[in-house]
Amino acid sequence: MHAAELINMHLYDVLRDERDFKISVNQRTFFHEPLFPILELVLCCQQWLRSADVDFVYSTLESEDNPLLALRRSKGGWRIKSAWQKFECDTVFSDNDVQDFVRSIVSQVVV
Repeated sequence: MHAAELINMHLYDVLRDERDFKISVNQRTFFHEPLFPILELVLCCQQWLRSADVDFVYSTLESEDNPLLALRRSKGGWRIKSAWQKFECDTVFSDNDVQDFVRSIVSQVVV
């Protein structure tokens, strides 16, 4: 999918595209959802990358439990959180780690 196609999609079509999505931290599954609204997440990622100096918070209309993914600044770096997380993650990530992670989400879906 091209970036221009994604921007012009109707919200219904964005939410309807569900894919398997998994986040691992230190070889442990932090988050896994087999029917995840990936295009909505990609749109949020693209918006955040334009102003990456703020916390990344992804919430969806598809869930009452939010945020589904949050990367928040903390002392010494960034921490990851999710309403659906499998464990409490104590790892602190660098600015580069977080930006690379968010870019990788986009690059795996948008060409």
